[in-house]
Amino acid sequence: MPEFIRDLDDDLIEKLQHEQLFQEHLLGDIRSGEVFPAIRNNRVDFYYGGGKLFAYTTEGFVTHIKYAAVFEGEKNYVKESDLPNLKHIDCFASRYDRIKENCARYAGREAQGVSSTFGAFGSFVRGEDPRIIPLDIEISFSAEKADADAEPFEADSSIRTTDRIDILFYDTEKRVLRFCEAKHFTNSELWAPAGKNPKVVGQLDRYKKQIQKQIQKKNCPLFTVYATYVKLLNQLLCTCLPAPEIDESILLFLLIFGFDAAKLNGKLKTQLLKDGSLKDHYYYAIGDITGIKLENMWKCTKKGK
Repeated sequence: MPEFIRDLDDDLIEKLQHEQLFQEHLLGDIRSGEVFPAIRNNRVDFYYGGGKLFAYTTEGFVTHIKYAAVFEGEKNYVKESDLPNLKHIDCFASRYDRIKENCARYAGREAQGVSSTFGAFGSFVRGEDPRIIPLDIEISFSAEKADADAEPFEADSSIRTTDRIDILFYDTEKRVLRFCEAKHFTNSELWAPAGKNPKVVGQLDRYKKQIQKQIQKKNCPLFTVYATYVKLLNQLLCTCLPAPEIDESILLFLLIFGFDAAKLNGKLKTQLLKDGSLKDHYYYAIGDITGIKLENMWKCTKKGK
């Protein structure tokens, strides 16, 4: 099996398009920018609020049991005597909003930060044509066979050993891809004692090698895969996303967020941005990621010195 796959069977797309959950809930939330669809190997994952809300496979929709543990009715509190009368939902669509709430409740800071970029993709689906959009998330380059063979949510376990990059952004005008690793300010991987590189530097080095390996392979599988990817998104969502063009200087950058002005001018500058830690690596820093403008991010990404 190839190392890096993004593909869907036509019949799976057609089946998904006719599902009640997709038609009545997910599609509207994709357009609003709340939910983000990511194509895998004959599977579509739907992300919301920092978590994987649903996966769709040949067997239909799947979600984690902790998200789907909801009941019919609107009671927030129940007595023990109520338990025999509680009725669990018999379809995801009946309590979709509650499942979304549960999904977001378990999300970590960095995953929530990534979800702040979904709005640009929603704008594109609505036909507003923003220049920069997120195209894919959780991009795994190694042990792809393990991903494909695992259950849709099993691939998220802590035993996974793949190199997984957080986000792939896309300039729809210039047809350029750009990878991004997102870190919250509190992530210990950003920090190291004076004179030592933080763990994130090794991570960025590995990811750069993974990207270059894909570009240097015969027929540039990275771009072949994402040409197929955008074609499938267009088919699924009735959009007109252009295919990326081959670019051997494809960029990887570090997105840092979750800090105030004092932290920016203090620890962030002195212990990461201005001390040589990110030498030859690109980065973009924003305190409040919920207000991120992707075109500004794209334009203002800097190279560490």
